[in-house]
Amino acid sequence: MRLLGEEGVVLTRAGDDEYVVYTEAEGVVIEKVSIRRAEGSYSGAVSVDEDSATVKDCDLRGTVIAEEGAKLLLQKCTVHDVAETAADVEGTAVIQDCILQDSPDANGN
Repeated sequence: MRLLGEEGVVLTRAGDDEYVVYTEAEGVVIEKVSIRRAEGSYSGAVSVDEDSATVKDCDLRGTVIAEEGAKLLLQKCTVHDVAETAADVEGTAVIQDCILQDSPDANGN
């Protein structure tokens, strides 16, 4: 699966306790899109469960999670407006050239 956006593409979902993008597929690539949880929601932006995903050049409002057994590459993204933490990693994650804003954990804790 490959999701490639042009400027102005925004993915959003209103449900609480869910992710705008949730994947159990191998080799997912998400590139150049804005992913925003609904205003006032505590849902996250992206969740990868047991497989691998690349998220590149994206604007993410909400937490990014790599579940146990998952492999996530987060590259050149901005992660902001999160409830608790910008990245929740139980699997493996490589985070390169990203900006964490408005996050309780933006200081690296």
